[in-house]
This record gives sequence, structure tokens and C-alpha cells, in this order.
Amino acid sequence: MIFLLVSTKQLMHLLFTTEIPSVTKRISHFMGFFATESTLEAQFAPALIFNLWHDGSRWPKAQNYLREMTVPCAHELALPDSDRVISSPHLRVQLKTLSIHKLRKLLHPTKLVEIIKELAPFTWGVLHMFSASPNKARKQRKTDEDVPMPPSAGVEEDWADDPNDNENVEEGEANPSSIPKRQWSKKYPGFSRNPVFVILLTISMLAFVRNRATNVLPLILGLFFKISGTSSRVVTMLSNAGVCVSSRTVERLKVRITDDAIRLAVELITSGQVFFTIFDNINILQKSQQRISSTNDMINATNVAIVGINGVKPFTEADLAEQLALRGQHAKAKATDILPTRADDKIVGKSFVALIAEMIVAFTPGNSRWKDRKNIAEAVAAMMPADCPLPPDESDARPFGLLDVNEGSKKGVVKVLGGIQERSTLSQRIWASIWRIFVDDWLTSNNLRAARCNRTDDINAMERLEYAQELSAPFHFALQATHMIMQTHYDTPSKIRPLLQPTKACSIANGMSRSPLFGTL
Repeated sequence: MIFLLVSTKQLMHLLFTTEIPSVTKRISHFMGFFATESTLEAQFAPALIFNLWHDGSRWPKAQNYLREMTVPCAHELALPDSDRVISSPHLRVQLKTLSIHKLRKLLHPTKLVEIIKELAPFTWGVLHMFSASPNKARKQRKTDEDVPMPPSAGVEEDWADDPNDNENVEEGEANPSSIPKRQWSKKYPGFSRNPVFVILLTISMLAFVRNRATNVLPLILGLFFKISGTSSRVVTMLSNAGVCVSSRTVERLKVRITDDAIRLAVELITSGQVFFTIFDNINILQKSQQRISSTNDMINATNVAIVGINGVKPFTEADLAEQLALRGQHAKAKATDILPTRADDKIVGKSFVALIAEMIVAFTPGNSRWKDRKNIAEAVAAMMPADCPLPPDESDARPFGLLDVNEGSKKGVVKVLGGIQERSTLSQRIWASIWRIFVDDWLTSNNLRAARCNRTDDINAMERLEYAQELSAPFHFALQATHMIMQTHYDTPSKIRPLLQPTKACSIANGMSRSPLFGTL
């Protein structure tokens, strides 16, 4: 260069543009990549030149110009990332073919993170550097505990009441690092929010704005916002920002999920497996304050679910005939039929002792100073006898959709049972040929019994409701038992009904105190 009086620019231009074979061979070797080498500079020689150029200590003024030259290169790298993301079938959801099984698979953000990391490595790396790099306060902090950052001088503490910085906040707002759901804080010490979720949402928003078909995360978030009670205006604003889909799309999604849920419930009904049906009415008041008449509307609907029962032999027509033969036989029952056995006496005695011991341990003054109080409490808890004839099993509950019927009356219960039969795709003869278990509350059971009593001489088993076997739901069993006791002692429904009014609880005590069956209270 010195003897030829050429500049570095001229020399570099000559080396990389000449057609001289010997020079071209050496430049090709210089631009080659050798994977067997140990360092990046040895694998790819231009990396050495690139790192030397970015040595800020030798050429500090040139750094800004070098960075400006990398911007077009970054654009060229970001565009293929975006193309791969919007073209990936794993990030697209078609509502016409969506099922509950597919939706459950989508509700795992970790899978989306892996997919987007693979499709957009450059964009992910840039956003990760942007959001996950520690600031000055976090660099100075030497502990890994997630505590609020110290306030800067003269800066208002706008984030002082951030719930994510409070370790005592209930689960759902901010979880301490000891909880498995917040193990990410060990990787990002000092952060109150997971940067990975922010990066995932950012790339999802950018891809959804460019291509509406890339809608996996926006669809999930839109469904979450709607079922959480978010207003339509807020959802519209979030949809315009690319965070979620529109309200109309969410409504179409809900319809599609409902149809698929009904299909799964019909499969359970027609499979031959034993199941029970649980339903209850839903009353929604629609206020019409801007109408001239100011008349409010009431939506009366009935929600139905089908729950499978495992380990039970399927019912047959003989089982139904045997059950029908037993109806009305409770009039012949004797007191000996319900007398407790000696085994029952032992369990009751042990339970009584365990309850007394538990009260002594819990309420004795000065128990906080006892030694081994925890072991004592555990030993007392172990004294309570346990009786579990059936092992716990995971329930197979399947929604069966809404019925446009108010089941709060005898006529309504009959319509609900007919609607369930029609939706099950079974004929009336097949539906009424075997036992059908219905779990419900006290009012529904009472209406079902009354409707069956009024239809004893109807035309067929379907209309006579012979197949319906009502059972009390666990959360309604107390009211069912109370009604049974009252009917046993007062005999006639006209005497029972005033006693069961919620506003007349004192009438029960007064009635029992005046009854010779109860004695004097």
C-alpha cells in the first residue's frame, strides 16, 4: 500500500472484486466457514475483521456509522423471521375445524415459546436483549430476591404500589419465587414480570397485525378477556392493538366450542357407559332502562352437563323393572332397617373422641407454648376414623349446552327431560328403556316427583317419566335431608312448606318445640 500509493479502500475493493485466480482463491478461503475450528474467529475469518472494526477503544467515532450500516442487515434478517412466523401452520387456528382437544393443546404457552424461538431466532434475540437486560439498579443488586428497586433521586415512585413486587399478595397477582409458577425469577433476578411472556406477546401482536390468520395467542387471549367480563370496548381496543381477536370472533369461537362439547357429550351418552345428568336453571335479568316502557326482560335457561361413572356395569331394562317394582315399598319399612350396627357404633365412638381431642388441642389456653404441638395436632387428626369405600377417580364431565327452558316448575322439568332426550340423538323408546340418573337440587327433585305422580296413567314410559331416577347433589343434600325429616314428622306438605321458608327459620324451632314428636326444646 505504501509503495504502490494506494488507499486501504482501493486495496479492499481490489481484493474482493478482482478476477485474478490466485487472489480469488485466497479471498474465497478467507470467506469460507470451517466448522472444525474451536473459536468463531477461526471458523469464520471475517468475524475477526468485524470484531476489530467494533473496537470502540481504537475507533470510537466510527462506531455510530458501523451500527447504522447494520440496520439494513437487521431488516433483512427480521423479514424472513416474520415470513416464517406468519406461514407456520402451528400458529394458525381455523374456527371451523377447532375442537376442545385442540384448544387444550393451545393452552400451553411453553409450546408457543419453543415454536416462535425456532421460527424467529433473530427477532427473539433482539427483543430478549431489549427487555431482559438488567438495568443499573439490578446490576448493582447482589441478591437474587425479587424485591422492589430502590427509588432514584428526584424520581416519583409511580411503581411503589406494584402488586407484582409484593411477595405476600395472593396467588394470581404475584407469586413468591418459592412457588413453582414463578421459578422464572431465578433466571431473571430482580424482575417482577417474566420477560419471556412479554416477548411472546410482542411477536404475536406483530404477526397478527401483518397476517390475521396467525391467531393462536390472540384467540386464546380474546377468549380469556371475554369470559373474564372484559367490556366490548376494551376488547375492541386490544384487538386494534393486535393483542387479541375481535368480540365477534370470540363469540364464534364460543359457539364452535359449545357444538364440539355437545358432540363429546353425545358420544358419552351413546357409548353405553353409565352416566348421570346434572342440570340447573340460569336466570339472567336484562335491564332495559332506555326503552319507553322501561320493561326488563328475564332470560330463563337451563344448563346441562353429562358426567360419566367408571367401574359400574351398564344398566339394563331388567334393572329398570326391578326399580319400578320397589317404588312405594318404603311404606313397609321398619325401624330395624335403619338401625346402626355395632361397627357403626364403634366408628361413631371413635369420631366423638377424636372431635373432643381436636377441640382440646385447638382451644386450650397456652397451647401455643406446647412442645411438639405440630406432632400432637397431626396425631389427633389421625385419630379420626376414615371410611372411603370407593377410591377417588377423575370425573369425566362434559358440558351439554343450554336449553331454552325454565326448569323451575313441573312443566319445565318435563320439557328439560324431553330436550335432553332429543339432543342425545336417542329415540324415546331407547331413552326410556333403562335407568337415567339425574342429579339436581331440592326444587328440581320435588318437581320431578310431582310431575311423575301426575303422569302415572300416561301413554308410555317416556311420558310417565319411569326412567328418571333423581338423586340429590352433594351441595343440596342438607336441604333434602331437612325436607325428609320435616315430611316424616309433619306428614302433609301444607305443614312443611311454611317451615322451609328461608325467612322463617325461627318457625322450624317453634314448630318442633310444639310438636309432641320432638318433645320440649
